[in-house]
Amino acid sequence: MLDGIDLAPAIDGTMTARPAPLRFWAFDSRSCGEPYIDPELQKGTTPLVKLSGNKATRDFINLRHPEIRDTDYRGARSIIEGDHRLVIKERKNGGDSLELFDLAADPAEATNLAGEKPELVAKLQADLRRWQDSVLKSLTSADYAEGNQAREQAVE
Repeated sequence: MLDGIDLAPAIDGTMTARPAPLRFWAFDSRSCGEPYIDPELQKGTTPLVKLSGNKATRDFINLRHPEIRDTDYRGARSIIEGDHRLVIKERKNGGDSLELFDLAADPAEATNLAGEKPELVAKLQADLRRWQDSVLKSLTSADYAEGNQAREQAVE
């Protein structure tokens, strides 16, 4: 199964609001460990792969993530929910900078509202963190193990 959403309402003009938040994250995949299968078996497995001189132009290597660490949540990240966008950037001296924008009132994202709307910032941060948890659980296969365990218990 492929993750995604039906874009037909956006194309035909019937969508009046985004059905779910959009989330973005610059995840550092260098923290991942060994490949699930031999990288040679994964060459050219990405959809729409093209060959150039008998070499796949889009190799895909699926790496196993050993365990979830606090540092795995780092990296620039953003969430757009409704008219608001929260942007979290890492500071070079540590910590994060938070920027909140009202996209309807300020499409150029010129006015940072983070200081004026701390409750909304906290809500969006929590939503983004839950999503990151889900992504990291997928990388460690924990979400699949939990699902299999729940199915096994339902059968008993």
